[in-house]
Amino acid sequence: MHAVKVDMTDEDKNQANTSEIMQMAVDIVSAYVGNNSISATQVPEVINTVYASLLAIGEVGNGPTQALNPAVP
Repeated sequence: MHAVKVDMTDEDKNQANTSEIMQMAVDIVSAYVGNNSISATQVPEVINTVYASLLAIGEVGNGPTQALNPAVP
């Protein structure tokens, strides 16, 4: 059989990334709600907070922009 190479468009990559972030948010909120007492009215706020936090982490980048210098030369 021959492997078919399919290039993902930026939109496809963005959608995949959004799905991964959503799944992480679901996992985190499920664990939190399972181990903490919160009212049903607080659940949407927790979901939004976790999802927004995960999105913000993704926007920060993959590391520092400045070169790291040792504290002790």
